[in-house]
This record gives sequence, C-alpha cells and structure tokens, in this order.
Amino acid sequence: MRKKTLKILLTLIIAVFLFIGLLLFLVFSTNSVKPKLESLDYTAWFSANRKIDEEVKYLNEREDLTTRRALVFSKQEVNSLFYMLITARKTYGGNNQDNYNIENIFFDGRNFVADIVISLKYGTPFGRDLRLHVEFFPCITNNELSFDIKCFRLGRLPISSSVINYIIASRYRQIRSNPMVKRLLLAVKVFQVEDNSIIIQYIPEDMLLLLSR
Repeated sequence: MRKKTLKILLTLIIAVFLFIGLLLFLVFSTNSVKPKLESLDYTAWFSANRKIDEEVKYLNEREDLTTRRALVFSKQEVNSLFYMLITARKTYGGNNQDNYNIENIFFDGRNFVADIVISLKYGTPFGRDLRLHVEFFPCITNNELSFDIKCFRLGRLPISSSVINYIIASRYRQIRSNPMVKRLLLAVKVFQVEDNSIIIQYIPEDMLLLLSR
C-alpha cells in the first residue's frame, strides 16, 4: 500500500514538473513572425508630417484656442509614424534602464498590434526573454478612457482577453489618476477608429498645456 502511495505521489510530482516545463516552454517560445512593417511608405509619411506641422503651426499662432480641432490619420499614415518610431529606437537605442523592446507595432485598420520582448532579471532553461503579443485599441470618448484587448499571448500561450480587460478595468481608477493621463484626457476629447482611420479631436488650449509639461 505504501509503495503504491509513493508511486502515485512520484507520478504526480513528475506530472507537475512536466506541466510547469510545458508552460515555461510556451511562455518563453514564440513563432518567428516577420515584421508587418517591412518598409516605409514615404507618401504616407510626408502626408502625416504635413498634418502634424499644420496643427503645430495652428497652435503656435494661438488665434482660437477654445474651438475643438480634429485630426484624421489613415492606416498608412499611422503605420508610417510607427515605422519611424521603431526605426529611431533601434538606431539610437532606448533608455539603458529599459528592460523591454517593442519589436513590432502596427495599426491594422481596427486595432493596434504589438510584439514586445521583456528581458527578465533572471534566466530560465528556456531563456530570459518573455515575449508578449497583444492586439488592442484604446478609445477616448468625452474625456473617458477605455481599453479593449482583442488578443493577448505570452509566447505561444494565449491568455483570455476577458481576463486582461477585467484586470485593466479593475485598475482604471489608478490609471485615470496618473497626472500625465489626466492632462491627456483633459486635452483629447475623442480618440477612435472610423473607416480604417484614426480620429483625434482635441481642445487647442488644453493641448498646449499638455505639451508644455
């Protein structure tokens, strides 16, 4: 009887270690995904910069700072901005204190899709880089911020989007109380997707206050 009990316990222990090993393998491994943004769309890049320059000029003229303004960026324009940001980070490097790297981020017309690598302080048998894949969209309506997570993976291990959305919702008050977020929500009235484009509506006076900090 005792031998049978020990055999069962040993089998359970081995099963637990195999299960943990499988989880670690799934979390620290990932399929080799080719970056979505392989080259810069120069037409979209110049168009996005022209729109930004026009808004900066408007803000500097300070003629009417209380009327709501609107900016519309196409999918191609948004992705051209992402491409330049990622390229600049790879070229000049991020903060030396950063333990993460954004390998890929793009706008698919509905959501933002990002691949992020987090370097852990301590390694595992499968490496020390934790790879995250997330598909999400942040929305601002009438100064209220919301996040909608469509897909979330740790390596190859999928995590229920409803669980991630619940965690974000439970921490919303803390996110909302962040000084930078408070100033952002004061300036930006609307941030939404429509017809494969990003629409941003803001109040110039509040935007100047945000940019001056």
